Amino acid sequence: LNGRYAVEGSGTEYPSGIQAKVMMEATGQNFAGEVVHKLGIHGSLSDGQFVLDALSVDHSVADIVVKGQVDLIKSKAKLRLTTDIANASSLSKYGAEGLAGSIRFGGDVMAGWDPEVSADVNGELAINRFKGPGITVSTIAGPIAAKVRGDAAEGSGTITLTGLDASGTTIDAIRLDFEGGQGADGGIAVGAEVGIGLIEMPDGQFDMEGLAGKLVATIPSDGELAATANLDVRSFRFGDEDYKVDGGPVVFSMIGDDIKADIDLRREDAPFLVGKIRGDMDSGDWKVEGFRFAVLKDKGLNAEQNIRFRLSENGAEDVQFQLVNADGNGSLSI
Repeated sequence: LNGRYAVEGSGTEYPSGIQAKVMMEATGQNFAGEVVHKLGIHGSLSDGQFVLDALSVDHSVADIVVKGQVDLIKSKAKLRLTTDIANASSLSKYGAEGLAGSIRFGGDVMAGWDPEVSADVNGELAINRFKGPGITVSTIAGPIAAKVRGDAAEGSGTITLTGLDASGTTIDAIRLDFEGGQGADGGIAVGAEVGIGLIEMPDGQFDMEGLAGKLVATIPSDGELAATANLDVRSFRFGDEDYKVDGGPVVFSMIGDDIKADIDLRREDAPFLVGKIRGDMDSGDWKVEGFRFAVLKDKGLNAEQNIRFRLSENGAEDVQFQLVNADGNGSLSI
């Protein structure tokens, strides 16, 4: 421990009889292997109220500043917190390799610890020039809120990402509205609405106007995972000849080992890719009902009976697959 530590005041009877000032100016601290270049605390205690003028931490990874007031009588605190990570590459010491960019969070914290621990956090996240393995993002920003009541916790927020580039595939923007939490019984519930903007692949061979939808998942404390996703796929284009698909709904659901997916993508008001997928992850049995695929309008391949197969550690087995053209212009079977 390096630095100057000082406490001065008067009185012996708590709380109303004690008045005090606290000052700490430390340099070159090392706490359990964590390097803190500077650590400062300035505050005063009067009648059981501790006013924290500033707690500042200059850590090897982040700069942290906390200000506010702590009511030692009512066991409550109202604080303002800011955290700055100048370069996310410093997180590599915690196993997060290949990151870059600046990260900032600032918000208000209302906390209590009697009779149970409670906290309300409302703040703003701002990440600039983020870089991760295979991806870059210009900005990630939005409000975040969290609440803790004993063993229960919940959170919500609206996060917007702009200027995404993943190995040459670009997305102009993604908006994510989310909420979720864990109850005191251990059950978990999360939900999100997502909106994805224009998607473009390299060389102009594919672009999509985006997609939007809602995702919900629950895990009861004594039950099994249940999840649903309802997505609206917007129009997309292939190749140089401006081959365009109108898009359509894609619905996914999962309850335990049972999986369902319904796809209804259209082109020129006719089926482009249609089918109902049903699977059992326990048995490995899968089937596709009402499969239709048409590259050209009304000139596609249809499954006259359900497509069936079984997935095992050796791959697909017991495959029953037969597609035919309604006009007799071709067929495909396995």
